[in-house]
Amino acid sequence: MRRLLRVVLLVVGLAVGSYALVYYFVLGKGVPKGNWHGTFVTASGKQGALHLEIGVPKAPNVNSGGGDDAGRRFDGTAQACIGRPESQQYEIFGRIRGSDSFMTLSPTGDPVVGLRFSDLAVEWHGDDLTVSGHLSDYDGVNSVSDGANPDHNQPTAVKLQKGADADFESACAGLAAG
Repeated sequence: MRRLLRVVLLVVGLAVGSYALVYYFVLGKGVPKGNWHGTFVTASGKQGALHLEIGVPKAPNVNSGGGDDAGRRFDGTAQACIGRPESQQYEIFGRIRGSDSFMTLSPTGDPVVGLRFSDLAVEWHGDDLTVSGHLSDYDGVNSVSDGANPDHNQPTAVKLQKGADADFESACAGLAAG
């Protein structure tokens, strides 16, 4: 009887594990994958646009110890233009885990001087993706934050929607006329 119970538990465990692998890593469920874009206005009134391309999450490293957030990680790329049409390129990574969801943006490519995000809080519910975070000024060498600057001490929220690269490019091009 004990042997049968062990076999049943093993089979159930393998089935649940296989389902989780397919659900999270093959189908990419549990993360807001896809092409997202949105416009925003900073606390000082500067207009900007954000574009995210969130990819299917990578499978966790078996030797990493797993954890309660395994399967909710994501990565991808981002672009942001703030106050002018030039956009900063980023690599992104993060995780979706209830109210503790986050995204980190690491600048890549040619550096753009001006305001930029670094870490963002993430709220995702179906087709609604909202990110928010503080901005800092990049002077070409360092990121600088000044407590007297409203763009630095008040979070900027961006409500994103599904879209295409052209939506982001159009929003940034519109900053040249503004």
